Amino acid sequence: MNKMKSNLKTVLLSAFALCAGCVPSEPYGVQSATNSTTQSSRVSFGDFTYNSMERGPRLAFFPKSRNQPSSYELVYEDPFSNSRDTAVHRFTVAPGVCGNERDRGDCGDDPTGRSLKSVRSELSENNHMGIRFGRVQPREAVYQWEVGFPSGFPIGPRQASGYYTFGQWHNGQCPHMNIGNWINNDDHQLHLRVNEIIPGHRFGDCQPAISIPIIDVRSIEGGWASFRVDVRWSASDDGYAKVYVNDQLRVNYEGRTLVPEYVGRNHFDFGIYLANTNDLDAVRSGTLYYRNVRRANR
Repeated sequence: MNKMKSNLKTVLLSAFALCAGCVPSEPYGVQSATNSTTQSSRVSFGDFTYNSMERGPRLAFFPKSRNQPSSYELVYEDPFSNSRDTAVHRFTVAPGVCGNERDRGDCGDDPTGRSLKSVRSELSENNHMGIRFGRVQPREAVYQWEVGFPSGFPIGPRQASGYYTFGQWHNGQCPHMNIGNWINNDDHQLHLRVNEIIPGHRFGDCQPAISIPIIDVRSIEGGWASFRVDVRWSASDDGYAKVYVNDQLRVNYEGRTLVPEYVGRNHFDFGIYLANTNDLDAVRSGTLYYRNVRRANR
């Protein structure tokens, strides 16, 4: 706990992150960023608010300790226009580097740091010692954000290998539910996936149980696309998830939305996570943008 508190005090930025589940749960920590606290304090996350008991900066989100070094930045420049009046979260992944020197969790125990071959740049919701809703989400909630895929973003056949996660609701072990792209299987499509425990997995990790196509990234790249996800969180069949892209309903799913074995934790993460690639050096660099990330309780 003292180490956790010490790590949290190093945060220079009020920000947020996402986590995906191809590796065991990581220790919570933060990564220093280049932006000032004054600048980042201008960012509003709607109902995502400080929801933890630890001392230190009251952050709604923080950069994950497993991020590639210097991979996240909060900027005030719209990449698709000349506007400079909106906070934009910029995430970048690059080849050849696995994780952060302080947390090699994406790299496994291999001294070369290449056994899991995963790269990420994410922000993670600060509810790991939650006092508002506990360490979970509200029973029903609406999640909204705008995401900017630059033209030619390396997704599907444009990327060498691996599995992308761009938004996930994570239980500390694996995602309950996530939005992503499986390089070898999904072409350019984003999918909503609801996950389940992998039978016999030594870490209790997860695999997709349900996969529903959302949209082809080629139809929204080159500008901002608005996402809205309405969710009722449940380990039973009374849950649901509705996904809207640019106000059009793309997914209308009814059923389980939580991994039953891990219902006690659920935090929202977003950014880029490219997991389990075949070769770190073959990863194709990519930058992704987010803005106006919100949650509203129903």
